[in-house]
Amino acid sequence: MDYYIVEEVNNQNQVNENISNEEYGHSILPEVRDNDEQESERQLDENKPFQNLIKRDESLDLCKDKPLIEDLDPLKPYYSVKIPETAPDKIQPQGYQQMNWNEYHNLDVIHKWMENLENNFPSLCTVGAIGTTQEGRKMKILKVSNSEAGNTSVWIDAGIHAREWIAPAVNTFIADYVVRNFNTLPTSFTNKDWYFLPVANPDGYEYSHKVERLWRKNRAWYGGQCFGVDINRNFSFAWGGRGSSGDPTSPVFRGREPFSEPESSAMRDILIRSGIKFKVYVTLHSYGQVIVFPFGYRDELCPDYVRLLEGATVMSKAIYASTGNTYKVGISRDVMYGASGTSTDWSYGSAHIPFTYLIELRSKQHKFLLPKEEIQETCNEILNCIKALMEFVDNYPIDKNSSKLYKTL
Repeated sequence: MDYYIVEEVNNQNQVNENISNEEYGHSILPEVRDNDEQESERQLDENKPFQNLIKRDESLDLCKDKPLIEDLDPLKPYYSVKIPETAPDKIQPQGYQQMNWNEYHNLDVIHKWMENLENNFPSLCTVGAIGTTQEGRKMKILKVSNSEAGNTSVWIDAGIHAREWIAPAVNTFIADYVVRNFNTLPTSFTNKDWYFLPVANPDGYEYSHKVERLWRKNRAWYGGQCFGVDINRNFSFAWGGRGSSGDPTSPVFRGREPFSEPESSAMRDILIRSGIKFKVYVTLHSYGQVIVFPFGYRDELCPDYVRLLEGATVMSKAIYASTGNTYKVGISRDVMYGASGTSTDWSYGSAHIPFTYLIELRSKQHKFLLPKEEIQETCNEILNCIKALMEFVDNYPIDKNSSKLYKTL
């Protein structure tokens, strides 16, 4: 069925030629709505002339079948009517809340946004669940790919720690940018398969929205009033060491054993057991404005320290050029604190992902409570950071015979 959107701009025949459906912000729904949001919806009766439902100074959104478009003719002497054609697959279902980066969103909105991308960009996007949490929530992942055989793979996760709301916001912003601009992006973006996990800790994230804003861990029950494991201390590489605790009441409780939690084990299964050869692993956290790389569990430098430091420096410079913000770079011991059983140490040490980074986002001033007014600028600076990283890693192709990196001159 063909659909048209009808927009009544005003009742004085002053047509704004520059207005488009996206800019004007109308939902494409088969109904008439009052300007006053408190007034109830008045559904269009097909047996009643709909122009009688329109009051002076009232705007409407109307979706009509193509054969009935002549019904609009009587309106023209009294109303300015704009009729842009719209593809049926752009029509949003009722109840859909549009994703934006002017506020923080709960899990349901994020998951609906992922599904919407998959519906509107089926040749690029695939959404799937990689695991199920203790409370039955899905860990949904978005894959963005043109399915070229020579692509390398990039992983970006966020929300391992529930209270760090800016991390899922940045993750979704980057994913949305990649999808909507894919056809015009440079090769450093299009020669990769992108895997986005916006909320790696769904139970904790929802709990931080509904009950306790500064909750950090997941919601696994460990007896009595003891809830939660720090997922970022539950990975097997150097599990049980510095910066973690065996006390279930501790905010850095590592769990009873490595990968005891469905969230960490789901990440393990796709990063190391799926057969996908990841070249880049990035995990987004807050706060601190630092870019760190392995190792966090010990003071000694990792074998690829120089290359990882160079990549982190490239990212930090891109952020500074974007907003003037300074992000320190280095290993955890030098710029932050020691930690063991982390996703970054495991991704580098066990999954052998050559470019592994943790980015602590804004801000030192507001800590975990970053104002929503700073979401957009934070997203932009980290997008530029990721752009710089993608260009950098392309200087290190992977030898297909040995699976080792080599640097191009």
